Amino acid sequence: MRRPPLLAVLALVLPLGAGCFFWDAYTPEDTLPDPGTIAPSQAIRLAPDQDMPGEITCETGFCQQWYRIDVPQPGLLRVDVTIGVADPPIARAVLHDGQGNVLARANTEQGTTLRVEAAVDAGPAALLVQSGKGRLPYTVSVWLE
Repeated sequence: MRRPPLLAVLALVLPLGAGCFFWDAYTPEDTLPDPGTIAPSQAIRLAPDQDMPGEITCETGFCQQWYRIDVPQPGLLRVDVTIGVADPPIARAVLHDGQGNVLARANTEQGTTLRVEAAVDAGPAALLVQSGKGRLPYTVSVWLE
């Protein structure tokens, strides 16, 4: 009986082994990151029935501040961003649900009070306040109905 040449056997076996290596379910991309390498959130925590003053001073481009709103029960979440200057830089407020989906937007074309509202479930929601170049003093007010 004739044995297959070694080169032919290697040509069949090596790609199969390499395929198992490259498609392994535990590649480094699928592992959890080292907690020491993750930067802490810069979001400011808010709750319904709370007012919080803030200010963005932006020297170039767009600058932003995130807020985390802890919603205790389902309801209509209303957030006002009241701007404290008569002639503000361009600004907007964007309300997100806990999954990052945009629920509502408002900008300074609509006046100096940016109101965003949406029906939300209990859990975290997020508010993004963005400003163009300039100084934007404001107060964030949160209600849950």
